[in-house]
Amino acid sequence: MLGNTQITLQFDLNKNIDAAAQDVQTSIDAAGGQLPKNLPTPPTYKKVNPADSPILILAVHSDVLPVTTVDDYAENILAQQISRIPGIAQVSIGGQQKPAVRVQIDPTKLPRWVCRWRMWRP
Repeated sequence: MLGNTQITLQFDLNKNIDAAAQDVQTSIDAAGGQLPKNLPTPPTYKKVNPADSPILILAVHSDVLPVTTVDDYAENILAQQISRIPGIAQVSIGGQQKPAVRVQIDPTKLPRWVCRWRMWRP
């Protein structure tokens, strides 16, 4: 999905999953210097079986609260609390309505140095 990359790693069944997780974290740490400095969030990993089916699907809504407040509650309170339950490997949130701003710029009204910087930027 936009702004997100997911990589699924498959290990030999004889490999200890905790040792594999440590290897993954070591690799993420080693690659840190080569990653862009402006990442919105640092890379993370989760120990999950991608073949597992969800065991619980929740839908949240409100007749009185704005959808952004409901989304915030689901993401920052509900999902965080569920992820702390022992045995929970992954909590996914979908369908959020994130606020966004679209800006249209008239290049003729920008200072000349901004246009020049944009043209010569690699």
